[in-house]
Amino acid sequence: MPTINELHDPDSDAVYDHHAAERQRLGTILFGPGDCELTGAAHEEAHAAWKAHHLACLRTFETQHATVQGYAAWRFGMSTEVDLPAVDFEVLGSVAEVNLLASRLEAEACEARHAAVASLPVAQPAGLAAFSDAGRALRYWRHFRARELGRSGGGCRSLVTVDRVDGVWHVCFMHDWGHVGVSVTNAISSLASVVYLEALALAEARRAAEVPGWRRGLGRVVPAGWRRPALSPGSFRFYEHVPPRSPGEEDFDLVRLSFRDGRFCDPGWRPYASIPQVIASARHDLRRDAEVGPGLLAAPRAAAAVAACDQAPFAPG
Repeated sequence: MPTINELHDPDSDAVYDHHAAERQRLGTILFGPGDCELTGAAHEEAHAAWKAHHLACLRTFETQHATVQGYAAWRFGMSTEVDLPAVDFEVLGSVAEVNLLASRLEAEACEARHAAVASLPVAQPAGLAAFSDAGRALRYWRHFRARELGRSGGGCRSLVTVDRVDGVWHVCFMHDWGHVGVSVTNAISSLASVVYLEALALAEARRAAEVPGWRRGLGRVVPAGWRRPALSPGSFRFYEHVPPRSPGEEDFDLVRLSFRDGRFCDPGWRPYASIPQVIASARHDLRRDAEVGPGLLAAPRAAAAVAACDQAPFAPG
């Protein structure tokens, strides 16, 4: 059953005609040929009035339809630049819901259209063994807070993909266009340092747990047979994924980093000509996780998340 549009105004056509006429009159004065004779406060007042009449005209688009479904049919019919999917208008309960849904679908359609021409080919890059097995890789969203990154201001939200191949940990950070904060590109050294230091702390804790209690109590040197090898910075490889967004193209890069004074630094990017399926599909496969609140995005921490895996990731092999 159609839902009544609570914003409906039977006189919306007359209202539109009035404001459109005033908008036209003021527009001729402000933007017409020749110099505008109004200056100072008079010009500002006329411009404010023109804007008010313009907004009033736009509001009548929402008030001219008696039902929400009638407005929805008109609103979706106005989306001529992109093809929107079929929508059941009967489930929409208000004009606000119609506008929200239409705007979201238009944004997604524009993104998909751009991605079709700006995405990298989905294929395993030559020479890259990592990210080739979706069952082996671990993927999760994480909000890295500013204090974790050693920065002031905003943090960095990223979709993190972790894989282990031949004893080497491969960690990819995806840039999140929907997050207002520092970009992965600008924070890559800090992101790599945070993940490595967390992994190192976890590895050290596991190594300490394997030492017999009497040896820990005496503080004696642990024999080599009781120790795992140190978790070396060299056992990590880092990558950056920037999804396509107009007008930019998609990028997938190996990020070469130096390690000095306990942290990664001096990043250098080496782009790949293609992108693994595991990386390309991550933002779609984990889309629902990306829509949760920032509190949930703060977890899981890298070390805790990977500790739950059967292979005990981030622990030295």
